[in-house]
Amino acid sequence: MWLETTAATTPPFADKERRQLVPLHRLYGLTVDSPFGLPARSVKEGPADVTVTWGVERPIPTEPPPGEVLSDVNLGMLRYSTTRTDSGYVIRFPDICDAMLDESLSNVHLLAATSEQRPLAELLFVGNVLAAILTLRGDCVLHASAVAADGRAVAFIGPPGRGKSTLAALACAGGARLITDDVLRLVPEDGAWRCPPGTSLLRLRPQAGSIAKLVNAGVEETTDERVGVSLEPDPQEVPLTALVFPLPSRTSSSVELKRLDQPDALMRLTAFPRLLGWKDPDVLARSFRWNARLAREVPAYEATIPWGPPFHASIATELLNMLEPLRRGAG
Repeated sequence: MWLETTAATTPPFADKERRQLVPLHRLYGLTVDSPFGLPARSVKEGPADVTVTWGVERPIPTEPPPGEVLSDVNLGMLRYSTTRTDSGYVIRFPDICDAMLDESLSNVHLLAATSEQRPLAELLFVGNVLAAILTLRGDCVLHASAVAADGRAVAFIGPPGRGKSTLAALACAGGARLITDDVLRLVPEDGAWRCPPGTSLLRLRPQAGSIAKLVNAGVEETTDERVGVSLEPDPQEVPLTALVFPLPSRTSSSVELKRLDQPDALMRLTAFPRLLGWKDPDVLARSFRWNARLAREVPAYEATIPWGPPFHASIATELLNMLEPLRRGAG
C-alpha cells in the first residue's frame, strides 16, 4: 500500500528544494521534515525522524482499512482508527484524511478527502498522528499541556475541556514558558523525566479567548475554530516535577490543592490517555507500565481552579507558587 501510493504522488520537488521552502522542525523530541509549516521550533539540520508527504485527494471511507485494528474511536464529531496492514499502519479519520505510515514509523503519507480538508489534516498530524507514532514506538505520551517555571516543568492533565490549555496560557501570562499543548512526551533519563518541547501553538476554546490579551502573543483562528495563541516554546528539556489534574470551578474563589496517593494518580493517568480506543495489548501494557512508574516517581495533585470568564493570570501564578514548596518537599 505504501509503495503503491507513494510512487505516484510524491510532491514535484526534491527534498532539498522542500527544505528551502519549509524548514525542518523539532516537535516532541522528533525532527520532522514536512511539506507544510509546523507550529514548532525550526532546525536547520537533520536527519529527519519523520518525513511527511502529500498524496492526491480521494474519498476517505468510514470503515477502517483491511488489517488488524489496533484502535477505533467514535467521538461523534471526530472518528479515527489505527490499523496495522501488510506494509505498515493507517490512521484513518473518516471523510477527512488517511495517514499512511511505513513499518519503521518514519514516513507519513497524508491523503486528504478534499483540498479543503488539508488544513484539518495538518492539525491532526501535529496532534493525533504524531501522538500515535510516539505511542507505537513505545514512548510515554500524556494528554497534557505543560509549562516551565524556574527550570522545572508542570504538566496539566485531563480530558478535553478540563482547562489544560487555558491554565498553560495563564501560566505563560504570569511569566512561565510554554513546553507544549495537548501532547506531552516524557523521556525518563538519569532519575528524572525530561519534557521535550512540543507545539508552540496554544489552542484555546472561544470562551477563553480573552486570555490571548494577557499573554501578549500572536493570535489566529485555528482550523477547528479555536483561538490559537503562538508562543516561543522553552528550548530546554526541563525535568517534570509535578502532575496536576485541574478541576475548573465556577463557585471556588481560590485555588485548592490536594496531593494524590499513587493509586489515585495511576487511576487518573490511565483514565485520560492522549489517544482513546486502543485495543492492542502491547500498547495497553506499555501505557500502564509508564503510568505506574509516573505515579510512583512524580508528585501528583488535584487542583480546584476558580474558573471564568473572566480569567486572571494570577490564578496560574497562585497554583505554581503553591506547588513550589510541595515539590521541594517531595524531592
